[in-house]
Amino acid sequence: MSAITVEQKARKVLPLTDDVVILDRGAVVYQGQSADLLADEAVLGAHLGVEKSIRL
Repeated sequence: MSAITVEQKARKVLPLTDDVVILDRGAVVYQGQSADLLADEAVLGAHLGVEKSIRL
């Protein structure tokens, strides 16, 4: 089964998936396993604007 999800809360959705494809203006900019994406802060920030918040 496949599904397309447009989601602003990527950190909540990605653990529910096995694989992920990120599109930017119709072009594939990332394709891989969801766990790998969650572990890569640089890619999350670059493509999804997702960064870990730092609490002071």
